[in-house]
Amino acid sequence: MIFFTSDLHLGHENCIRLCNRPFSSIEEMDETLIENWNRKITGKDTVYILGDLIGIVKKTAHPTCPVMPPAFVLTATVSA
Repeated sequence: MIFFTSDLHLGHENCIRLCNRPFSSIEEMDETLIENWNRKITGKDTVYILGDLIGIVKKTAHPTCPVMPPAFVLTATVSA
């Protein structure tokens, strides 16, 4: 199947407050999003992520990305 999504904001600490997301911590939010992703998406699916996959992370690589099946396509947007 083909899926479209955006604004996951993995690792984005302020997203819970700014977007009124129903989580008590960034770890809970990331775990829930990844669990939901892995429950629905398989290696045969294509997922277009239209923006904001991860938030500002203080590490060089986001630790959750390898947990998700490698069936996604990142798209880029440029703001002027």
